[in-house]
Amino acid sequence: MALLAGIRHAMHTIGFALFGEKNKTNYTINCYPRKPWPTYTLWNMAHVCGFRLTNTKNPQGPTILFKDATIIDATTLPPEASKWINGKCLDIGKSTVAKIFTEVTHRNLSVDPEKYHGPMVKKSERNASHDGEIIEGPITNPHPECVYERLIHNEKDNEIEDLRVVIVGSQIPLVYKIHRSIYDRFKSFGKNTTIAATNDTLSAKEQEELLSIAKEIHLDFGEMDVLRDNTDSQIYVVDINKTTVSPPADLSYLQRKKALRIIGRAFEKCY
Repeated sequence: MALLAGIRHAMHTIGFALFGEKNKTNYTINCYPRKPWPTYTLWNMAHVCGFRLTNTKNPQGPTILFKDATIIDATTLPPEASKWINGKCLDIGKSTVAKIFTEVTHRNLSVDPEKYHGPMVKKSERNASHDGEIIEGPITNPHPECVYERLIHNEKDNEIEDLRVVIVGSQIPLVYKIHRSIYDRFKSFGKNTTIAATNDTLSAKEQEELLSIAKEIHLDFGEMDVLRDNTDSQIYVVDINKTTVSPPADLSYLQRKKALRIIGRAFEKCY
């Protein structure tokens, strides 16, 4: 399934390159330290919407920090980077995400693996590792490079539902509802994804919480992986990504194009 998703994603990307708007607008996005490769959301959005991506010291439009790393050393960036899109989003490690989530919502996600009794998720600090596993707590000698979180029960009829929430400035232009087999809980692909309206998926309070989390972690453009727990109906942010590869590959070509246009309009309006 992962191979098929990758092939579909690549074919759609080729389609965006061949049949995109070819810089139809004068809107330019400068990228530092490099422009995104094909398949990244930013690249797909630019080609679908006709934006120009540059990598120059004299930008004609907004600059976005585009560096695919979980933690970025601020001393490696130019002084003006703090004014860029995502320019202050320097740490999206799982423990940082969980800490900010609790500070904003007052709901706990992280657990002490040596004291917690019951099923918990062990996963790498690194972004986009997709190496989560369910283990039973408590344990001894927890791995120093892993985080341990409570298991969010977002399963129904042998499937789980992830909410991929798109953040553009102070907006949530859309949400992807991603369904996959419960046995593929931690995989990066879905088997049935739909594009959902934000207000139909998240309450006003939940939207406020997510935008507050984005503000605290300095996410100006990216996506959040959000799970709704069946036991308390609350949402939990389990991952944040600022260099996303999307829309999800199991969407049709036209649906992916629709999503990218919505995101592109929000980006141009905001920046």
